[in-house]
Amino acid sequence: MKLYYIATLYVFLILTQNRILSQVVPNGNMENWVNVIGLFENPEYWKTNNSSEGISVAKSTDAYSGNYALRISSTAIGIDGPTDGVARLMYTPVSVGGYAMYVKVDSIAETGSASVQILGFTNGSPKGYGSWESTTETIEFERIEIPVIPEGIYDSIQIYCSASTATNSLGQQLGHARFLLDEITEMPLSGLSDHIDQESDPLRIYPNPVADLLIIAKKNSEPMSYQIFSIKGELIHEGIAENELNFLNTQHWVEGIYLMKGVNQRGTIPTSCFPFMVLH
Repeated sequence: MKLYYIATLYVFLILTQNRILSQVVPNGNMENWVNVIGLFENPEYWKTNNSSEGISVAKSTDAYSGNYALRISSTAIGIDGPTDGVARLMYTPVSVGGYAMYVKVDSIAETGSASVQILGFTNGSPKGYGSWESTTETIEFERIEIPVIPEGIYDSIQIYCSASTATNSLGQQLGHARFLLDEITEMPLSGLSDHIDQESDPLRIYPNPVADLLIIAKKNSEPMSYQIFSIKGELIHEGIAENELNFLNTQHWVEGIYLMKGVNQRGTIPTSCFPFMVLH
């Protein structure tokens, strides 16, 4: 009898652990929507840039499974004209190897693009990153997988989805983008990148978050090129790190999250992608 209870307890612990490790992304199936002051609906737990002036995020019955999917469009009219569509979720995972989801890019014109960015935060600073972007229309829903590098345990994860276009000198958008998103789930740890750390890379950046001056430290003597992108994938700055310590003035940068990619002069990429935050 004692062995029976021990075996039962063991099975219970295993099942409980598996349930915890396969934590569901809050409202990742897009079935639950909340009415906001009678003006529009947002997916539960998610934040959008919907407002009384324009709606860029809405539920759609064209879903991969269930009743609804998330529809994000760049063509909603706001106070200053057409605006990008944005939906984002911040939550606390148990452990993250990446994310899988189903997307359908049903409308793209000119400079339009659909994208999903994943940011992992530790002690308030972005430490992990993953992304997907498409500029091509698709007929059916397609499964995509976005690894988070490095995989592991984070204090919080932000999933940032946007339908965006480039703008001209007058601030007018060129083209449009619209896509559907459904069934977002966590991917288990692969065990391949548990020990990836910025300390082992040829480039290192600090402080993070940064206010006015970003330091780019280089470990070897070989010059390295780097590019810095916004969370929307726009190239913000590029340069060459030639010295052991290199300095970049971010005093006039817009607050937000950026991504730095390093490339050596031979064109290979020995570094990870470094997310960092600008806060003034």
